[in-house]
Amino acid sequence: MSAPEDSLGTHRPHQHGWRQWIILSVWGFFLTASVVAFWRSGLSVPELPDAIRRWIAPFGRTAPALFILLFAVRPLVIMPVSVLCLASGLLWGPLWGSLWALLGDNISAWSAFWLARWLGKAWLHQPKNHLLLHVERYLREHSFMAVLILRLIYLPFDLVNFACGLSGMPFRPFAAATFFGVLPSVITFVYFGSSWLDPKNLLITAAIFLSSLLVARLVHLHPMGQKVHHAMKKSSEGASGHPDQ
Repeated sequence: MSAPEDSLGTHRPHQHGWRQWIILSVWGFFLTASVVAFWRSGLSVPELPDAIRRWIAPFGRTAPALFILLFAVRPLVIMPVSVLCLASGLLWGPLWGSLWALLGDNISAWSAFWLARWLGKAWLHQPKNHLLLHVERYLREHSFMAVLILRLIYLPFDLVNFACGLSGMPFRPFAAATFFGVLPSVITFVYFGSSWLDPKNLLITAAIFLSSLLVARLVHLHPMGQKVHHAMKKSSEGASGHPDQ
């Protein structure tokens, strides 16, 4: 007999708890190791981009591949994605730095999405929590536009990744919206990182950042963006009107 499933076809955690425990154990190991390594390094967070540059640069032609691997495992150590984007600008400048950071940023988002999906939403979503259920429905019904708007307004990167992974959102619209949605933020941080090599890039950084906020506002004002906004508002109101039983 197959394991019981919830309304989204997700197996209940008591049937496959071993999988979640293995993933959580690996995650805990990487997180603990990264915290200890950071503490022993004596570095501050602002010093991390240059430290990563010094570590990656000697690898030459294989440096981009190693850099992308860092992006892929980044969700396991909860390193801010902006740190790697800044390091990319320091390593390769604005053009190639943006290319490698964009590729890595997307792979990092996919990793976090599937990490949350594999852990199982049932661990974090209680059946009686109407607010979370309404938000989940909102994300599923407006996947592409919801993710696009959340990316453009610079909402915390991993918060969006994990929330979407825990919801029933399909992967394809998440990946597509992430690709377009992170473009402004990736280019902004890469140009800011490269400004240490060329100070005029600071002006470009400011222009891209302001432009991305303008785009986010225009998307929000678009009829589809308004539809997403009203759906979210309606979901929240519906949740508040149904207390837990």
